[in-house]
Amino acid sequence: MTDPRKTAIEGDLTAARNLILNLWNRVPDRDLNRTLHPDFRPLRWHLGHVGMYESRWIIEQAQGGACPDPELCYLFSTENPQSRLEDLPPREEVLAFSTRVRELALEFLERVDLDAANPLTRDGYVFQNVVTHEYQHVETIAYQLQMLELDLSAGHDLDVTTEAPSENREIHVPAGEHAVGRMRADPLFSYDNEWPRHTVQLDEFLLAQYPCTNAEFLEFVLDAGYRRKEFWSPEGWQWKQQTGAVQPLYWRAEDGAWRQKTITGEIALPQAHPVMLIAYYEAEAYARYRGMRLPTEAEWEVAAAWDPDRGRQRTYAWGDEAPDAGRARFGQPLGWTVPVGQAGNVTPNGLHGMTGNIWEWTSTPFDGYPGFEAYPYPEYSQQWFDGEHRVVRGGSFASQAPMLRASFRNWFYPRTRERFIGVRLARTP
Repeated sequence: MTDPRKTAIEGDLTAARNLILNLWNRVPDRDLNRTLHPDFRPLRWHLGHVGMYESRWIIEQAQGGACPDPELCYLFSTENPQSRLEDLPPREEVLAFSTRVRELALEFLERVDLDAANPLTRDGYVFQNVVTHEYQHVETIAYQLQMLELDLSAGHDLDVTTEAPSENREIHVPAGEHAVGRMRADPLFSYDNEWPRHTVQLDEFLLAQYPCTNAEFLEFVLDAGYRRKEFWSPEGWQWKQQTGAVQPLYWRAEDGAWRQKTITGEIALPQAHPVMLIAYYEAEAYARYRGMRLPTEAEWEVAAAWDPDRGRQRTYAWGDEAPDAGRARFGQPLGWTVPVGQAGNVTPNGLHGMTGNIWEWTSTPFDGYPGFEAYPYPEYSQQWFDGEHRVVRGGSFASQAPMLRASFRNWFYPRTRERFIGVRLARTP
């Protein structure tokens, strides 16, 4: 390939696939086809699904070809009901299908004109869409690996000794008019739900310097926060009663000491790490316990990315430079969090770890921005504009670089607690 853009795209496609295979190959057959949680499809389905998605958008939509195996393309699509996924093909067949699709995609990449008028292929949009989609499934697989009891030791020495900061001070963000979102024409890939860039008028607010730590959240647990109805919304209290939740997921007490299950094994509860694996309802109740609230997603993005000196957005919390290990905790699907003061990025106004380490709940229901237009298909974003899902921001230690831009929006049901999501508190002065 003489076009350096194509070389970069091929490298991105290969990196994403290698990550999925590295995780997928660690799972024994007995676990690949199990439904581990009602909100998740079996692990075997995910590799077939990324192959189906690649076929649909590169082979079929961009190239105008046909899926190499229409039966498998349907089986691994989201149109196929989850109730019909009990008998998926053997591991080797799933791998062969996704590998064949990748071969066809690379053949098309070799000959496609990235400067042609087709919006799907121009500047490699459809390829970057496939890469980002595949990376999102890497993180989804990591969520499910957390549910299993496997020996997944990756050599990580988790810091459980650092003490939590003595103070989680509030950072003032002044009132003003700010730009949020991205433009479709921006060279950096983004999804339709991030478009178009638009202005918001915000009142002044305060945002916690760090996300809430395990030590801070433990105070809520020990102060009977899960039994005190006054901190919970009616929906949250109903959820708590139905689930029997009395502490964050994967926490347990043993002889007065608290422990937490990680992907690579159980550890003493790391006090200085951010709390995560909590539902929106838990985050909301904790905020009320502290006399504070969750930030809106506009507040979150402005705090993370607005550059008052230059009067414009930064691409990331630290600036416009591409993510690397020195700037954020990310790209570690078999890893874990780091202490809140070591997350690697600090905004000019002193907010720590807005990018990577954990996702953070916001109070905003997921919806389209003013002027939203679905592209390249309504099912990615538009079908989730249901008023029920809440936006989360920031990326986690298991997220990959394309998901770390400050405009990236993720969304989950408020009951969700199986994902790497925590909370950073806000307050109106």
